Amino acid sequence: MSSRALWLIPVILASVVLAATVVAHNPRYTPDGFAYARMAMEDAGLSPAETLARAETFYLAQPVGRVARYGIYFRVDAAHAPPAAGPIFRTRALYPWVVSLLFPWRGLAALTDVSLVAYVLATLVLYWMLLAIARPWVAAAGAIFFAASPLVLALGESDLTDMLALACWIAALASVLHSLQSRTPAVLAIFGVSTLLLALTRQAIFLPIGAVAGAFVGSRIRRDAQDTQTSIALASILGVVAIANLVWHVLLHGVGIGTSLHITRDLQVKAGAVPADESMQSWYRRTLISSLVSEVKRSIRDVLPVLAVIVAAIDIRRKETSVLIGAAGAGLGTMFLDPVSWDLQRIVEAPLYPVVLAALAMGLERLLRPRVPAEPSPASS
Repeated sequence: MSSRALWLIPVILASVVLAATVVAHNPRYTPDGFAYARMAMEDAGLSPAETLARAETFYLAQPVGRVARYGIYFRVDAAHAPPAAGPIFRTRALYPWVVSLLFPWRGLAALTDVSLVAYVLATLVLYWMLLAIARPWVAAAGAIFFAASPLVLALGESDLTDMLALACWIAALASVLHSLQSRTPAVLAIFGVSTLLLALTRQAIFLPIGAVAGAFVGSRIRRDAQDTQTSIALASILGVVAIANLVWHVLLHGVGIGTSLHITRDLQVKAGAVPADESMQSWYRRTLISSLVSEVKRSIRDVLPVLAVIVAAIDIRRKETSVLIGAAGAGLGTMFLDPVSWDLQRIVEAPLYPVVLAALAMGLERLLRPRVPAEPSPASS
């Protein structure tokens, strides 16, 4: 048995044990999950009125339904109910569709079942991603650390698209890193499929765009013709997916960034978090600055992102570094699209987490690398 296969065993065991003993016993139901529940049941063939009634009964019985400020979202008059797939959710078709496949057997518990399975898959794919950077035991340690992290556990317990989207994003990032080592058809196919699935799960296609852009820029700086060709091949695949995503967005009447920001602000006004008379520009500027300051403070306090930046600066000439820098830039750019503080962990920190772990694995690999003794100069011999 190869060392890669050998170290895969503890990764599988750790993810499955954590999934069975922690994730499966702590389902987290949220107001957004209410929309996915209705979408899933409609995909399963139920009528809109029946899906609304079932979703209302289910969510009001959950802890989130007993919170006054959330309970109002679950009590909806069937005669005046908005469509199950609201303007922000309607393009996120993959997650509720997968849930609908399990619905006949698991009911609405399938919402968290899909996240649980995606949690295990994300851990295994992360191990594969780290193998492009470090030796097997380092990759296994990074994957187990990922699986045991509170943020990842919380995503695996949720009724949202986030865990499934994170698994797709890690697969896309892993295929970019592996393609720089060996541009095989299988790796390119994984990149195409994972990027397409990511686009159908969340509006986050900008993440692989950042990774591929980083790979291309890095290859041009290093004047590496082979990596440039690989980057162009990845960009070509990404272009096809982007066009398909655009067509999908138009056909389903998906919302633009401006409309999405207005919806987010209106929800904050409804919740009493911001004054109703504050202008959109003032709200956006204040919220963005506050979130940026908050994330910088959190990154410094958590140490790991700071260490990752240091490693990237030291190993700036390594080909994987440019990919990680591009991916990190795209991930941080999410804050400009949705600057609300309560979303930062899910939409900013979660996509950046595999990037940070990859940089740390790269740094550990550098420390473990045997030092080559300097050859004596002719003058000293």
